[in-house]
Amino acid sequence: MLAGILGFYDLIGGRSGWKGGLKWASSWGIWALSYTSVGSFTAAFTQYSPGKRRVLTTDMELVKVDGQDKLEAIWAAGFQYNLLQSLVKGRVDSQRRASLFIEEKFNDVISALFCVELDWKKDQYKVGVGASVTS
Repeated sequence: MLAGILGFYDLIGGRSGWKGGLKWASSWGIWALSYTSVGSFTAAFTQYSPGKRRVLTTDMELVKVDGQDKLEAIWAAGFQYNLLQSLVKGRVDSQRRASLFIEEKFNDVISALFCVELDWKKDQYKVGVGASVTS
């Protein structure tokens, strides 16, 4: 089990504060809890399959709504599959967003990438295609 407190400064919001958390890890998964002085609370769980070929994750965050005295809950779930020559990741959340990322490795140097992000709440849909060359 790991526990800690750290200080932070939010460059965008201009707020400073502290963050505390607990983390418990085993060979099959990780539990994590954290709380910040600006009013957000996060609980997360990640499960690994043997060999870490499959990763399943879920988290819930309670966030204080700016200018109001109430909390908003945001829930998300995701997956990752590590195949022999491919990597597939996906995520969906309660803000009506979903994403999918696929990487196909042709060899150790060249990869093709495909990404889709859907945001039904904002009516935005994004698609990306790319290539990666590493040395």
